[in-house]
Amino acid sequence: MVRFVYRIKNWEYWPVWILYTPVLATTDKNNLKHYFLITNIHGGPIHKEILPFIGKPAEITGIVEKMEDWYVFKIDTENIKELKKKSAIY
Repeated sequence: MVRFVYRIKNWEYWPVWILYTPVLATTDKNNLKHYFLITNIHGGPIHKEILPFIGKPAEITGIVEKMEDWYVFKIDTENIKELKKKSAIY
């Protein structure tokens, strides 16, 4: 298992649902796509807690762990900082 802290700035969360688990899809500076299953800080399900942030520019901080072929992004929604920017989605 690989564990590191990951911060995404100017984050606009648009969920992809895999078995009802939200997924963060990102593209890095080399135009490579990365996908992270999003869970609560303990690795449990996160659903209603993340809904207020969908499509809103925000900064998110959490712990990323690699489990086999998946990256799991463990977050605490209390630490999500909404940015006062216009959304590219809405």
